[in-house]
Amino acid sequence: MIAVAASSILAVEYEAAAPGTFCGADGGCATVRASEFARYFSDVGLDLPRLGVFGFVGLLTASLFASSRLHHLVIGLASALAGVFALVFIGAQLLVIDAICPFCVVVDGAAIVCAVTGLVLARRAPERSANARNRPLITWATAAVVASAAPFVWHAMPSAPKPPAVVSERLIPGKITAVMFTDFECPFCRKMHGALDAAVEAGAGTVAVVRIMAPLDSHPGAMPAAKAYVCAPEAGREAMAHALYDAAPETLTDEGVLGLATAQGLDVAAFRACFEAPATQEQVTREKASFKATGARGIPLTYVGGTPLLGYDPEGLEQAIRRQNDAPIGLPIGAMYGLLFVVFAVAAASSREEDPFVAPPAPRGTPSA
Repeated sequence: MIAVAASSILAVEYEAAAPGTFCGADGGCATVRASEFARYFSDVGLDLPRLGVFGFVGLLTASLFASSRLHHLVIGLASALAGVFALVFIGAQLLVIDAICPFCVVVDGAAIVCAVTGLVLARRAPERSANARNRPLITWATAAVVASAAPFVWHAMPSAPKPPAVVSERLIPGKITAVMFTDFECPFCRKMHGALDAAVEAGAGTVAVVRIMAPLDSHPGAMPAAKAYVCAPEAGREAMAHALYDAAPETLTDEGVLGLATAQGLDVAAFRACFEAPATQEQVTREKASFKATGARGIPLTYVGGTPLLGYDPEGLEQAIRRQNDAPIGLPIGAMYGLLFVVFAVAAASSREEDPFVAPPAPRGTPSA
């Protein structure tokens, strides 16, 4: 049941253009989602979350209808196969992807527990009585429907997530603000810049872009470009951003960005003084540190409100802006977890009160066989 719920949560995240209802940009969810392992079965129209939903719903359904030791043996073998696959994927996260998705770990952990208990029950489960009780089975089936459907309901009616403090302090009142952690040499940052430009134009004054510098050490032109952006006056900063994104990476040197400032008609002496000032370097370093504090594992990282978008994601950007325009209904995620806990507890209690494998006791006065 836990695996069904966690797989459904992941299915929501993988299907959505703009993730963030359950997974943020940190925690490894986005990195695992972007890996080849997550799309391993895409050739047959499946990804891992949907495979998990179908697989665990199938195991649960088989468990509800199992009435003989042979049935439990088949379920045990299928559970063991799922457990082996879970161990492989945990190894892939640790050794290949180098990121851990918490919901994936929940699913994989549940699969391993299913494998162990499935094999134990294959040897110990009794034959089901012909007139065994059905109420526990109905209760578990109802819980399965809730577990698989609840994540989709909460995703359709989300509460507005809170952005990190470094993002909140950059939001422009009265506008939908896209806060982008960027590197001017990064190719995906350049593509996302184009998507943001289109969003600003389509928003007709309702959408604004704020950039936070996150120059990568592997990009030699990223630091000079970041300092050039910081040193551009407010009125000319957007034009400078366009010039930096459009410039050939090899031209993003100290002298190259000074040439861009000249081409933009800026006060070159003032620009050079700012560019060479230690305070400018310190500002870029602070902004880079604020990006690392988000826990994200790549750039561009763009926040629209509290929705994080990792990488080049124009569809996610469009969806996130649309959500900001719509009045949020606001179902808190904690309420969903509370609902699942109650439903699971009721199902477990029903099995303790009435054993689905044992026939109800005969009424008093009924002659025994």
